[in-house]
Amino acid sequence: MVNIWITIGISILYIILMGFIVAPNVGLLFTWIHRKLGARMQWRIGPPFYQPWADVIKLLSKETIVPATAHRATFILAPPLAVSSAILAFLIMPFIVSSPFGFVGDVIVVLYLMTMPAIAAMIGGSASGNPYAAVGVQREMTLIFSYELPFIMAALVPILKTGSLRFTDIVAYQLTHGPFLFSVSGFLAFVVSIMVMQAKLALPPFDIPEAKTEIVAGPYTEYSGASLALFKLTHAVMLFVVPCFIADMFLGGLVIRSLSDPVMLVTDVILIIVKLLVLVIIAAFIRFYNPRIRPDQAFGMFWKTVTIIAVIAVILSFIPLPYF
Repeated sequence: MVNIWITIGISILYIILMGFIVAPNVGLLFTWIHRKLGARMQWRIGPPFYQPWADVIKLLSKETIVPATAHRATFILAPPLAVSSAILAFLIMPFIVSSPFGFVGDVIVVLYLMTMPAIAAMIGGSASGNPYAAVGVQREMTLIFSYELPFIMAALVPILKTGSLRFTDIVAYQLTHGPFLFSVSGFLAFVVSIMVMQAKLALPPFDIPEAKTEIVAGPYTEYSGASLALFKLTHAVMLFVVPCFIADMFLGGLVIRSLSDPVMLVTDVILIIVKLLVLVIIAAFIRFYNPRIRPDQAFGMFWKTVTIIAVIAVILSFIPLPYF
């Protein structure tokens, strides 16, 4: 009985620490890094460090206006669904330590949860009754249909190599045999994941669903106040969650191997920071050096080029040689 209460207490503490403190704040930090890098690339100063937090707090203090044409319950419930899905995906993945919520098949569940923010945006946009939101929903749906297949196929590469659907097994295998990035199939799957990451985060050149110069803000057009703040926070958390997923699957994981060895502890902490920053910087460079493409161009790119690369990666992963 005592052990059960200890387990419950540890789980609650983990949810509070990782889900409500680490994930939102690191996500907002990565948002600031993106904005700052973009400003420097354009010879601007950029926002101060606290700007992402100030934006969210300001929106939380404002009134949420529900359009008269909207389905009220669905319109209001979509933002909490988006942010809770993103946080839950992070709680399942190992970060620094093994997650107490890991289980057999958790990779599949996380793949599903990382799709939920886009689905929640589609639900909210459809419920708003706004024509611009409807166009954004159609574009979001097109993107999901185009990038989900290659993303799942890319995730299959480490799954096939380890023979496991569990994050802890995939990370443990890489700690023993080296990151999958250093194999041919793993590198190809990593490239596919980077391309899909831009689309999942709705970053240029795949910011098609919320193209501000074309359809105002897409599914988010009618959102304001706290509801809009939750969607903004969801985007920030996803900017942290997706790189965590890619790092766990292809870069050797984001765990500390030993807390008792100071050298190993410092090395692992530095590696975790470097892995995440590299992925965030890659996403920022792709974002600020590429213009938005048309929906048909994005659909063709994912269904042709990216999917073909993913298929090749999966085929190569069956070859029983370490460098394949």
